[in-house]
Amino acid sequence: MKQTSSKQLFMLGVKEALPLALSVSTSGLVFGLLGKQLGMTMLELTLMSALVFAGAAQFAALPLIASNLDPFSIALTTYIINLRYYLIAASLLPYWWGNKTKTNAFRAFFLTDEAYALTINRYEKGFYSTSYYWGVALSIYFGWVGATILGVLGGKLIPDPARFGLDFAFPAAFLGLIIPQLKSVDKLIVALASAVLSIWGSIYLPGKWYIILAGLAGSSLPLFFSKGEKSNE
Repeated sequence: MKQTSSKQLFMLGVKEALPLALSVSTSGLVFGLLGKQLGMTMLELTLMSALVFAGAAQFAALPLIASNLDPFSIALTTYIINLRYYLIAASLLPYWWGNKTKTNAFRAFFLTDEAYALTINRYEKGFYSTSYYWGVALSIYFGWVGATILGVLGGKLIPDPARFGLDFAFPAAFLGLIIPQLKSVDKLIVALASAVLSIWGSIYLPGKWYIILAGLAGSSLPLFFSKGEKSNE
């Protein structure tokens, strides 16, 4: 079988990430538009996207920054929203095991929901490639940062981005990633349970705790399935 080079694997990652990068770019465009309308500068918004690089947390932080909330409260809110990355990164650790801690930390900075979905799908099929991961992760990263800049520049042209449904691009893209993976009853149960808990939590829980609740529940349910399988052996 012909051996694939690192460059080819990187480009494969770029190719497979392109539809998601476009979707993420749409969200980045909206972020830039909203940030500009709330009075933030081009430099502030660009640095936020480049150094924070956390879509949902950045959207949540915008109104808090605009209302002059204290930095600790803003940091705590965004930290809670991003707690799910502990779960995401932990599931990738077996594949990243053996790398230096600094290397894994740098790699984890570029980890997003979309990059994770594509990468873990490849890893679980026995296709492990660092070059592929970087092709995916960097495509999404530069798509987000670049779109933020475009959003700031076009802030005066689109006064109400939600009017055009641009804010729905992100959840729609992620649904498109999840649905094809629901190939077994246990995965379907996990997805439905997480969705129900997320909706319930968004109504009855304060802040963004429903994200953590749904994430913990979704990651814990497979343990019950595995125990059931062992007891039947």
